[in-house]
Amino acid sequence: MRLVRLVIYLASLGAGTALGVWIVLNLASRSGGVIVPQVVGLSDDQARFQAQRQGLIYQVEAERYDLAIPRGRVASQAPDAGMAVKKGQTLRVIISKGLDSVTVPEWRGVGLSQAQVHAQQAGLKIVNVAYIRSALPPQVVVSQSPAPGTIVARDSETSLLVSSGPPTFIFVTPDFTGAKLESAQRLLGSYGIQTGPTRTQMAGGTEGTIVAQSPQPGYPLDRNQIVQLVVNGQ
Repeated sequence: MRLVRLVIYLASLGAGTALGVWIVLNLASRSGGVIVPQVVGLSDDQARFQAQRQGLIYQVEAERYDLAIPRGRVASQAPDAGMAVKKGQTLRVIISKGLDSVTVPEWRGVGLSQAQVHAQQAGLKIVNVAYIRSALPPQVVVSQSPAPGTIVARDSETSLLVSSGPPTFIFVTPDFTGAKLESAQRLLGSYGIQTGPTRTQMAGGTEGTIVAQSPQPGYPLDRNQIVQLVVNGQ
């Protein structure tokens, strides 16, 4: 009778799908393996029965709150249903603790340590913290996922994007050749970049004008670097 029901079920799937299912079942049986049953949504007792029926070891790994799965039923399983495994393999499941939702707080603009305390108080877990350069001070939350106001299950995982401080200032070195030393120093000083000590070169041309520089024009600078200038002397 069971074989008849299986044939009818495979026929309802269509020839291609039925052939694929038959191949999986055939290979599993030949290798002494079994097909992992679908236990998500079943009660703990039902899931245990289905696992043991297939020769699998049933193990409850943990419990968690879930917005979709009722309390006491399987919320997730590993391996997934339909996989071919050997008899005696462990089927690990997580049991739902039922609906216990929380609203994700607003953490943007809040310090990381404060956000971590708020998350714990709200029943949430911060599992990922990444850093990005921003205008916000270091260790301040720039963005978060899920977004503030989202309703999630208690014990849900959240991620934060945290500021590592302002971006490094980049200044592209101009071509100072022919410019007056005072003008170049004034321009660089307005961006917080130091010059010197300068060197004097005995050469023709206008006295006090720049004839060489280091770094070369177009080179990116930050405030920690110094520009060396060579000027004409008398």
